[in-house]
Amino acid sequence: MKIIILGCLVLFVSVTTVVAFAMEERPPKRSISVQHKKSIFLGESLKLNVSYRNEDTKPWRLQQPDTSRGVYAPYIEIGSNPKNSSAHILGKMRAVSWTMSNGEKVTGHAIDPPSEITIEPGASYSFEVEITPNGGGSVDVPGIWEIWIEDRNEKLHSPHVKIEVLFGPESVPLLVAIGAAAPDNSGMRGWAVRWLRQLKPDLVTKGPDPGVETEAEAIARRAENVKAFQAFREFWEKEKDSDAIKQKFAQINEKAKEKAEKTNTPPPQPAEK
Repeated sequence: MKIIILGCLVLFVSVTTVVAFAMEERPPKRSISVQHKKSIFLGESLKLNVSYRNEDTKPWRLQQPDTSRGVYAPYIEIGSNPKNSSAHILGKMRAVSWTMSNGEKVTGHAIDPPSEITIEPGASYSFEVEITPNGGGSVDVPGIWEIWIEDRNEKLHSPHVKIEVLFGPESVPLLVAIGAAAPDNSGMRGWAVRWLRQLKPDLVTKGPDPGVETEAEAIARRAENVKAFQAFREFWEKEKDSDAIKQKFAQINEKAKEKAEKTNTPPPQPAEK
């Protein structure tokens, strides 16, 4: 206590010391974590090791996440339009068919009722998520991709992680196998051929002409496609170690990396006056 005398006026001033305590951030009682490879090759499946952890003192009862339609793996290429983001739903639908009373056969999809699990205090529930390329936005271009797990039932999500997708020699046999095995005129074949054409521009495959193509013409066209893929395999065996091929891979990967880095670079700050 300090006493200040101003003329005949006495002021009693209380001196208070303010102490700021740094609060230690406590980990969440229930959390989701993701482990992953730092990079994969174009055409390769993306695999995530997901773990639900319960640090609460009470058991955690929830829908089994790896089979729940309420659990997603959203992903987006960094530097692309946010509207291009997609999501892999962990729960699957199964194909079913039945016969109507009039004898008509109907096909559709069914969703099994969600099962539940209990994660005891101090325990974890782990599983693997595999996202396969589909040629329609599913980790299907070289670049840096951001991905995470979102559980809408529990209102929880994992930290966002980044994975680099590279176009390299390891991609070629994967893309050839995908393109050669894909059904006629499918998006998967078109996607695989577009990337293989980066290395051999004269690679051409043909799809069917609905309503015009005869059975004999379809057989001949499929035979030509088989020859096209075989010609690419022979080209690849001869040229895979050439400087031109190595340079092409490097150019494509560098361009994809620059796209991501440009997005992550903060805008320049105005100079101080």
